[in-house]
Amino acid sequence: MRLIEPAEVTETGRYLYDDQTVKSVKAYLRWRDLGYPRAEIRRMFRHRFQRRDQ
Repeated sequence: MRLIEPAEVTETGRYLYDDQTVKSVKAYLRWRDLGYPRAEIRRMFRHRFQRRDQ
């Protein structure tokens, strides 16, 4: 779904994520478990990140 981006990629190709990204993944899993469809989760992520950027 490309909802998250790694904070860093090591020389060996491992993706490293920051604390905010881990929180986002937990939120995604929680929303998914509550039955939200992927399209709605994507909309919530976009809304969340737009608000933070303003």
